[in-house]
Order: sequence, then structure tokens, then C-alpha cells
Amino acid sequence: MAEAASKKRKAKELPDELLQLTESTFRKVMKFRLETDPHETGEVKVAYEVSLCQDNNATIELDKLTLDQLRKLCKNVGVQYVNNCTKFACRKALWILSNHQEQREKDGIRLSTVSERASSNMVRLVNVVFSHNFFESFLKLNDIKTRSDHETGGLPSDFWADVAEALNGDAEDDDSATNIVISLEDPHYDELMDLDLDDFDVTTSSVLRKKFNLLLKVRKVMKQNMTLSGEHDNDPYNFVDVAMKKVGGTGLTKTGCYYFFQRCATKEHEEAIDDIFGDTMDEILMGNTNSSLDSSVSNSDSGGGGSDKKRAYAAIVDMSNVVTSIAAEMKKSTSAMEEKNRIDKQSQLIMLAQHLGKDDMLQGLLADLSGGA
Repeated sequence: MAEAASKKRKAKELPDELLQLTESTFRKVMKFRLETDPHETGEVKVAYEVSLCQDNNATIELDKLTLDQLRKLCKNVGVQYVNNCTKFACRKALWILSNHQEQREKDGIRLSTVSERASSNMVRLVNVVFSHNFFESFLKLNDIKTRSDHETGGLPSDFWADVAEALNGDAEDDDSATNIVISLEDPHYDELMDLDLDDFDVTTSSVLRKKFNLLLKVRKVMKQNMTLSGEHDNDPYNFVDVAMKKVGGTGLTKTGCYYFFQRCATKEHEEAIDDIFGDTMDEILMGNTNSSLDSSVSNSDSGGGGSDKKRAYAAIVDMSNVVTSIAAEMKKSTSAMEEKNRIDKQSQLIMLAQHLGKDDMLQGLLADLSGGA
């Protein structure tokens, strides 16, 4: 019984008619309508059914599909980032893609393929992170954090959320995402310039964070392989495929990884990234301070050695800060006590002089007290 319960539930396959839908054909058979958004105020357009045959009105209602089936359908037609989406969000994403395609067709702009758009997503991500608005903060992501950083908000917890906002085009006056920075002499210049960076997928901050960590890992493998004895190829492009295969992960493309490698290769970036991030960025310190899952993933990737050292050093820094604070408070307390004793002694002497009628002694004590103040 326990064994049966532990077996992973087998996901239902998509109906054959839906499996045949592609990015270029799904709009012809999919219908959309306004529905109330369960998570926001008001109505939004969503996909609600697919007409399989116009002659007999055979249809498939999308809300009758399972969540796994809807996510599979979205990915088949070009909506890639739906792993955490609800059924309603998946249907909404289908409308967004359809509307995006329709607008571009009206403007006479060729639609990008899934692979081209994936490359555009990566290039936009690299451009935003390397822009003047984010690069300085990016270099601080792997800093050792102490307790005071957590208490005072010293951690860049909003970094990837801010990157997502810029990447998804919320700021219309910011064109940093679409400016491809690469030499005219680069052998793959034309391939990169052919990308339409205005044709991209809206992406969440958590996906961006994980994807950028994968880019750092791919770059590390590429650099290692390019320095192996017997390798005489100076074109990093030829080392991307092997590195991508070794690192794994989703959402990466050869063009996108190559572009990231070349952006890192400039003098202003290479030394800073190598010095600060070393092997790879520790996921615990990637601007996400509330994820035990990230902690376990990081330890499994790196064996825990680098992370343990960082945490141990951070603990030592915390302890040193506490000891320093205690010492400072003790010093202030001691000084206050000494001052109180001095004033008490002078008060007693003044009272004694008054009692004895010693005017000379009283005047001298008052003069000393005024001078001390």
C-alpha cells in the first residue's frame, strides 16, 4: 500500500489534436473570451476552447484539461515559463502570446521562432544585469552577509525582482535590454544582430536568477575547456555546446551563452566577475534570503564546502561585532559611573564646607566644579 502511494502520479498526455498545435497554428483554432481573474480585480482575456473541426463544432474546453496538460500545451506553442502557473494563468498566457503575435503581424514584423526568442530572452537578461543600473549591485550579490545585514536590510533581496521589472519592459524609457554590446569584428556579430530583442517572453525573477546562475556555470566550464592542453581553438562559440550539456538546465541557447561569455570577456568585467564570484555564484547569496530549497540546491551543487566557509566566516564576523559592541557599552558605563562618583564627592565636600562655615573652602570647591563643567 505504501509502495503504491509513493509512486509518482503519471501525467495525462495531451489529446492528439492538441499535440499537433504549434506556435504558428494555435491561433487559428483557439478561442478567447473575457473571464474574471481569481487573483486580481476585473476581467482579463483568456483562451477557453479549441475548435477541432468547424464543420461539426467539435471542441475541447481548456479548463477541462489537467494542469499538466495545460502547461504542456503552453510549452508546445511557445509559452515556456509556466512551471509554476495555475490553470487560469496558463490560459491567460495563451491569450498574451496570441495578442503579441497578432500585433506584430499587423506591424509587418516577422515572428521569432522559439529558439530565437529564447536567445533574445538571454541577451536581454545579460544586457540588463550588465547595465549601469544593475552591474554594481550584481557584483555585491556574493558578498559575505552578517546578522546586521539581515536586520537592516543590507541584503539585495529585491535585485532579481528589479531585474525582472526592467527586463519585462515595464520602464518604456529604458532601452538597456535591447542594446547589443558586441564588436563589429566578432565572427558571430550578424547572428546576434539578427535577433529581435523586442520579441521576448515575460519572465519571473526566480527564473531569471536560476538562469543567470546557469550562465555563470557554463562560462566556468568553457574557460576550463579552452585552457586544456591540446586545444587550439580561440573561438569560444565552439566550446558552448559541451559546456551547456555538462551544466544542464533549461532555457539556455548557444547564442545566449556565447553572448554572455563575450560580455564577461571585456577588461572591465572579467576580473571583477572572476574575483568576486570565483567558481560560481552561491545560490544562497543570490538576493534571495527566504528559500531553504535554494540552500539545499546550492549545497548539493558545490558539496557545501564553499558555502560552509562563507557561513563560518560570517559567524566569526558576527561574533566579533557583538564583542566590540559589548566592550563599547562597558566603556561607556564605566565612564558614566566615574563621573557620577566625582560629582557625588564634590557635592559632599560642598555640604561639609557649608556646615563648617568655611567660605574660602566653599568658593574653591565651586570654582573647581565650574572649571570641570
